[in-house]
Formats: sequence, structure tokens, C-alpha cells
Amino acid sequence: MLRLLPGLATRLLQGLIVVFTAATLAFICLELAPGDQATALGEQVPLAVRERVRALRGLNDPLPVQYLRWMRDIVRGDFGWSVSQQRPALPVLLEASTNSLMLVAPAFVLSLGLGMLLGAWQAVHAGTWRDRWSGRLTLAVYSVPEFWLAFLLILFGHGQLGLPATGMVNDMHAYYGLLDRLQDRLAHLVLPVITVTLVGIGIFSRYQRSSLQDVLQQPFVRTALAGGLATPRVRWLAWRAALLPVLTVAGLVLPAFVAGVVVIEQVFLWPGLGHTMLMAIAARDADVVTGCVIIGSSITVLGALLTDMLRVLVDPRLATGVSRIEPTER
Repeated sequence: MLRLLPGLATRLLQGLIVVFTAATLAFICLELAPGDQATALGEQVPLAVRERVRALRGLNDPLPVQYLRWMRDIVRGDFGWSVSQQRPALPVLLEASTNSLMLVAPAFVLSLGLGMLLGAWQAVHAGTWRDRWSGRLTLAVYSVPEFWLAFLLILFGHGQLGLPATGMVNDMHAYYGLLDRLQDRLAHLVLPVITVTLVGIGIFSRYQRSSLQDVLQQPFVRTALAGGLATPRVRWLAWRAALLPVLTVAGLVLPAFVAGVVVIEQVFLWPGLGHTMLMAIAARDADVVTGCVIIGSSITVLGALLTDMLRVLVDPRLATGVSRIEPTER
């Protein structure tokens, strides 16, 4: 276990550099864009008041001074003030990130688990009609844009099954008991989670099928079968040998999951990081936008770090090289 520490420390340092770079780029882009937080107050606010806001917020200072002050506040845990919601930005970001994790975490776990099962089943039945038709179906689902898939699920799930199509809870949620609140929240999660999961299944199943099919063609598999080892046992060992490339892909796909949820949150009006960031951009709420970038990149980095740890658990030989990510391993 101690051998993991240098590699994990390196990965953590690399992650901090990624978060720092993303935050810096977000800050620069917002500063170079037309308007500022005082402009976001609207033309109905007197010019004198807007100039006073610029003076109080230091918006008239040179860009390097603003950047150093902003970075100092971020290190202290002060994410600034939300102009659009008129409250500190940190509670806004925590609520949005919690809502996004509520959507991304189950969708990622389901898509990875179901994709691996489907891919393994396809590899075992490679070349048969089951393999061909399931592959075509997953490819078709993966090829459909996420927003179209979301609309189709809304038409069926909401129109035919009565599932909630938008929001996190209904209007009477505050008056429900504990179990009814949980049921209401889960009902609102069904359609957006299924949408993200279906797209992910197509990705992971193809990698799992390819990886397991390669392993099943290796000489040690034929030797084990010829030696009388039970077929289910041989397939289990082959699946474990084919697991590493899939976990590697999972770490690489995670950023796309976090980014893709932005579209899903907009369609389903789910108040997560993506939805909050788009609303903040429209309102020129700079502190919330930069906070969303920092938290989103941090979630991606932590997910990649967790994936690296899972890869080491699957193959302990990688303990000395946990900081490396290879696209495939044979």
C-alpha cells in the first residue's frame, strides 16, 4: 500500500495543476468578455450605483491585481458573491455540485456496470446474430444526440408512464413525509439518469467486447479449456484479464460525462453545475462561473484518481506506475 503513495501524490499534484489552469483560463475569458458584474445589474440601475459597485469590487483595478486578489480569496475558500442570486457564491456552488453528483454518479456507475456486462455477453457470443444486433442497437443509441434521446425519453416516460420530466421535486415536496420525499426525488431522477446511462453503455460495451474478445483468443485460454477447467471459470478469469483497458477508458470518459451532463441538465431543468453555469454566464455572474469551472474540474480529477486506484486493485503490478494512464494494455 505504501508503494501507492508516490504515484498518488504525483497524480494529485497533476490534478491541482489542471484545476489551477482551468480556473485561470475561466477567469481570463470572463475578464476579456464584454461587460462585468456591475453591468449585470442592468441599465435600470443608475450609473453612479454601478460605478460604486465597480469601486467596491475592485473591477477598475488592473487585471493582474484582480487575478491575484481573486486567487487569494479562492485559496481562503472565498468564492465571491453571486450577483444573480444575491448571496455568497459558495452555497450556490455546493448546492449545484451536489445536484450534479446526484445525477452523474448513478449514471456513470450504471453505464459502466451494464456496459461491461453487455460487452462481455457480446464477446462470448461474438459473430452470432445476438452480437450483431445488440452491437447495432447500442451503436444507434450512442449515435443519437443526447438532447434528442432526452426528448424521446420525455415523450415516452412522461407521456406514457407519467414520470416527471423537469426539475428535481414537485411543488408539494416540502409537505411530504420522509419516504414520500425520497420517492419524489427518485422519480425525478429516472429520466435524466436513464438518458446519460444509455449513452455510456454504448461506449463501455464496445471497449469491453473488444478487450474480452482479444483475451479469449489468447493461448492461455485455450490451454485452460483443454486442461479441463470449467468454461464459466475460464471466462471469469478472461474477464478479469480484460478489465484493465475498460477501467482506463472509464477514467478518460469521465470528463465527457461531466461535460455532457450540461445538455441533460438544460433539457430536464436539473439545477446542477451545468445549468447553474449557463444561467450565470447569461447573468454575467463571474464568481459563480469560475466556481463552477473549479468544482467541475475537481470532480473530474478526483474521478480520474479513483479510476487509477481501481486499476491498481485489479492489477497490483501497476502500483509503481499509478500516475500513468495508457489508452490500452495488452
